[in-house]
Amino acid sequence: MHSCLGAPVTYHLSCYRGSHGCSGFGVVPGGLVIGNIRAPFAMNVGEDPKSQILSGELKKLDVSDVVTLAGNLVQQDIPKIPDGFLKFEDLKLYICPFNVVLGPTTYPAGLSFKADFLLFEQRANIECTIDKAQKSLDIIGSIDNFELGPLSVRGSKG
Repeated sequence: MHSCLGAPVTYHLSCYRGSHGCSGFGVVPGGLVIGNIRAPFAMNVGEDPKSQILSGELKKLDVSDVVTLAGNLVQQDIPKIPDGFLKFEDLKLYICPFNVVLGPTTYPAGLSFKADFLLFEQRANIECTIDKAQKSLDIIGSIDNFELGPLSVRGSKG
């Protein structure tokens, strides 16, 4: 069964006769639309934990767009977030505990998160990768120099 959640989200729900319900819920690889932002996105959630995945990517997303989307979904006015609070220049998320096939795409086991963003107008980035095959964990990040009251954060070169 294919359906649409509002205009931008299409999902696939698999139900089998004789079962006690539906076997899973998945967003077909393709994407989401949040405001004017198109985001490649894939998700599969079901009874079998070995078939679950969440993978997505966003570019140029202001968190106020997410607040507006949430307000539209629940049909309520949600107070606006101050300008410059949080803007994602690039955001990628990949969570796949086991190898998964979703439609024509195979997703290898692993976890990764990468974000380049502005927080209170200060540039920052973080990247985290867990590679099951390599049995490795890598984390790296940085933030521009900033001052917050009496606290001053600067790199070793000033």
